[in-house]
Amino acid sequence: MLVQVGDLPLINREGGRQRGDDYLNGIAERLTQALHSFPDHMLSRHSGADFAIFVPAIAEIESQELMEFVYSRLHETDRSGDEMQSVYVGALFIPKLRDSDNFMALADVALSHAQNEQKTGCYWHKVDKSERSLSAREWSELIQRGIEEKSVSFHFQPVWRLIHGEKRLLFNEAMVRMNVDGTEYPAGHFMPMATRFNMLPAIDCLVLKQLVNNQNELPEYLCINLSIASIEDVNFLAILEQFLDNSSLAPRVTFELPASALSFAKKSVRRFVTMVKSKGAGFSLHHFGKGSSEFDYLQTLSLDYLKIDRCFVQNIEHDNDARFFICSLVGIARSCDVTVLAEGVETETQWQMLIDLGVQGGQGYWLGEPMSNAIEG
Repeated sequence: MLVQVGDLPLINREGGRQRGDDYLNGIAERLTQALHSFPDHMLSRHSGADFAIFVPAIAEIESQELMEFVYSRLHETDRSGDEMQSVYVGALFIPKLRDSDNFMALADVALSHAQNEQKTGCYWHKVDKSERSLSAREWSELIQRGIEEKSVSFHFQPVWRLIHGEKRLLFNEAMVRMNVDGTEYPAGHFMPMATRFNMLPAIDCLVLKQLVNNQNELPEYLCINLSIASIEDVNFLAILEQFLDNSSLAPRVTFELPASALSFAKKSVRRFVTMVKSKGAGFSLHHFGKGSSEFDYLQTLSLDYLKIDRCFVQNIEHDNDARFFICSLVGIARSCDVTVLAEGVETETQWQMLIDLGVQGGQGYWLGEPMSNAIEG
């Protein structure tokens, strides 16, 4: 099981190293308490505020329940702490260990699925007997080959906006896939390893080039997710400048960054926003609401859209705090002329409640699944 809790760098910067250490100790204490019924467990700090857990001799149903319990225990810390942190848990159930397998690679994939999970921030996966996990080296070679062969494609998920009470297509969000040796890999499968091996800027460069090469086949308006690593990469920024200067795509594209970028790369974000906005492109933040400092930038960033993190959407029916947060955010964002969208809309009830709270649009499986052919407005 891999556990990721966010914004440690921000806590270190704003509260000092001691507060960061106290924060990590608090996470470790919560995890230890959650694992109390499994005395043979092994718990270690993986990196930053990421932790790895191994629990031997556990039943399948117990492994699912344990994952959910760990997630809920950390969310208690989340809600009571000074900062609203992101929490993700990726878990594997392995019926029989095999020395030849690299299960950390599969655990990385499970964590990535948790980060992109539409309903919760956790993801459970049972390793099939026939399933072979690629080693880190094999993943590195596969991704590098995909980059060299320029073998990326896109699926598109519609993002909607309400205009006079009617749902209208705002843009399609492009979701990257990589095709290598006849196998198509969704981003959730290869991005964890691409992150580990610092390949995200190269992938994002390839995405921009593919957009230019295929611009006649693209939807009229689209949203492109970029990584924090890319906007801090000199080579990517040069490719981006060429893209903005030499293509007619800029006015059709909204570039999107995770809201956590405001904590990790504030200066880089400001430079990036200035660059893309000066060329007529849009700018959006997604996974918004997990860090309290994000609100400080609503008035100072030239922001077109923000997407409320799905954790607030999934709890909207039963969580008064989630509804209060959304209502407050909508009021602040409107005063800054920022359009508020919702991520992970899964039911009609959620959609209607979001509308009633003033949210102006959104995306999610109930509103439209990612497809190879984009929906046109």
